[in-house]
Amino acid sequence: MRSRMFNRTLYALSISLGVALTATAVAADEKAVAADFAAVDSNHDGKISADEYIAAAKARFAEMDIDHNGQVTAAEMDAYRKTTKGRDSSPMSSITRIKAMDTNKDGQLSLDEFTANAQAKFELMDTDKDGFVSQDELQVGHDTMKGAAGYY
Repeated sequence: MRSRMFNRTLYALSISLGVALTATAVAADEKAVAADFAAVDSNHDGKISADEYIAAAKARFAEMDIDHNGQVTAAEMDAYRKTTKGRDSSPMSSITRIKAMDTNKDGQLSLDEFTANAQAKFELMDTDKDGFVSQDELQVGHDTMKGAAGYY
């Protein structure tokens, strides 16, 4: 009887811990998206325009292009992903991400390919089609596309 009660207690505690950990992960993710939103919303008007989103994508590309040759390799993307301090939790490899965006199939990512992908993501996230992405739309877009090929 005592063992059964212990097992029930242990089960209840494990469920509670799982819920608490999930809530913590969700809160951390929402905080990360809020920080990303604030960084991309360069004019601080509470919404992200396509121009702001593309400018942020170009800046990210420049950070990834370590050798400044106008192409990002999987090794460069891997190095960049390590600097994001654990915010990139996607198990998808950099090779897979590049393949999804690499329209000319040369195994590298050009700025044009990267910004075309960013433009497509912006259009998907702008669910009300007002030409802007709100913080809520960014969060939903992040949650929806997380782990998808080409998501960056």
